[in-house]
Amino acid sequence: MSELDTRPRRALKEAAFTALATDDRVTELLPDADDPAYGGETVVQKPTSFDDAELAAACLRVRVTSEASTPRGTVDQRTALVQVQIDWTPDWHKDRGPDWEDDIRDAIHDALGRLGGQAFTALGGGGDVDAAWSDDHDRYVGDATYRYRTAAVRETTD
Repeated sequence: MSELDTRPRRALKEAAFTALATDDRVTELLPDADDPAYGGETVVQKPTSFDDAELAAACLRVRVTSEASTPRGTVDQRTALVQVQIDWTPDWHKDRGPDWEDDIRDAIHDALGRLGGQAFTALGGGGDVDAAWSDDHDRYVGDATYRYRTAAVRETTD
């Protein structure tokens, strides 16, 4: 039995993280990691060990939350939500303009909408939160979300 069969939530988180970190459209919209003015980590898994000072001027923080569980025989179906927190500095906001937030959200939804496989099926986006200033992060913070159905093989006594 593979990890996809036993830990679909973890597989979904890894797949979402990889899809965002390698998607051409997403990476074009984020800062170059080596740019002295804006560089740093651009896509991280949340919770992250990265200090905010190590993050790029615009970054994505990826996490997965589980919701309702529906056992079906030996399969445990759940609805999972991939939440991508988008945050960026005032300088990035000023340099990129007001359309950047819409563009990055579209790119995130396109990348996440292509995910699917043995352990999870895309159900569609929804529940996004518009960006607002966060004094805690000293950045603008919003999020984009996408729902999936995951399926894990439950242990049996057979």
